[in-house]
Amino acid sequence: MADICIIAVTFDRPRSFARLFESLLRADYGGRSVDFLVSIDGGPRSEGTQATIGPLHWPHGKCGIRRMPENYGLRRHILHCGDESANYDAVILLEDDIVVGPGFFRYASWASRRYSDDERVAGISLYSPAFNEMAALPFVPAPSSHPVYALQSAQSWGQCWTKAMWAGFRKWYDANAGTLENAADMPDRIYSWPESSWKKYAMKYLAETGRTWVYPFTSHSTNCSEVGTHNRQQTALFQVPLAADWNESAVAPLEELTHYDIYFERENAPLAAEIASRVTGPFQLDLYGTRQKITGPANLLTVRHLPIEPVARFGLNFRPHEINAALATPGADASLYQIAEGETVDLRVYRQSNVIRYHSNLDWRESLTAGWRGFVGAVRRRFGQ
Repeated sequence: MADICIIAVTFDRPRSFARLFESLLRADYGGRSVDFLVSIDGGPRSEGTQATIGPLHWPHGKCGIRRMPENYGLRRHILHCGDESANYDAVILLEDDIVVGPGFFRYASWASRRYSDDERVAGISLYSPAFNEMAALPFVPAPSSHPVYALQSAQSWGQCWTKAMWAGFRKWYDANAGTLENAADMPDRIYSWPESSWKKYAMKYLAETGRTWVYPFTSHSTNCSEVGTHNRQQTALFQVPLAADWNESAVAPLEELTHYDIYFERENAPLAAEIASRVTGPFQLDLYGTRQKITGPANLLTVRHLPIEPVARFGLNFRPHEINAALATPGADASLYQIAEGETVDLRVYRQSNVIRYHSNLDWRESLTAGWRGFVGAVRRRFGQ
């Protein structure tokens, strides 16, 4: 059995922490002894949090509460907490606006054992996203016979690192902690995240090393996304259903999992036989329109309109979106292009199809109404009306 510590990260949201703690108390630990650490960032704003939390009764093992000697900020605080993995086989990190499901620990324990020796895995997510934050559009992973899939995206809404996983990232980070320059190797918006973000460095680590994360199809954590230092207003956008339990007998070799790259696009997606016979090698996807550049030789299925003749065109109708290539769905929402060897195409300069139409169930009137209401609400919040 792996020796795992649960770390709750908080600053000035004592009510949020209390809700997280209640969900932790309700979870199933299988009778195991599990250490619990509350890590409070420092500074005057955290004094009320420390006073409110007070002594905690943790019936499952050792419990500790520490307050940073100063205001570390999110990135430095998370890094400090991740370093606790040196004292355990693995750590589970939970920010205070997270709620966990009853089987979260059993899932994390299974996953940390299953992938602890696999250097291709950089982390284990408790959260299962239904939203691609890189494109601000829904995300639907293709169903699989396995309970997990691989996604090249770091997770901050419930995560687990083994000792080796964290050590690999920490070594890379210590050599690359400076300002990140946009190398067009991951979605553009990641580079715009604030310097307080540890996740932008975790994403760059994945892009440079080719590692991935393991994600559950059914989530073991959900994000309440409450007002805080990095969030101006509460939203239910990132709320997902929580799994009721976890099947300890699951077997899921990494090479057999469905894989998604750093753009939330599926790798080695199926292609209609009549089309596959006309292309050589695998193809890459850009159906969210967030890929920045591509260098040939390559086959690219994209919603962008390039100035070359496509091998084939597809409509977007079925879900997940990549399945339309396997079904040869009639239409012109996406095109399959062959990029010549040595040619680099800057995809950002080309317009793209209206993917919002595919992802939304609203007609134009409803979309206009929703957009106007959202705009008015944003103005009112901005000016305190």
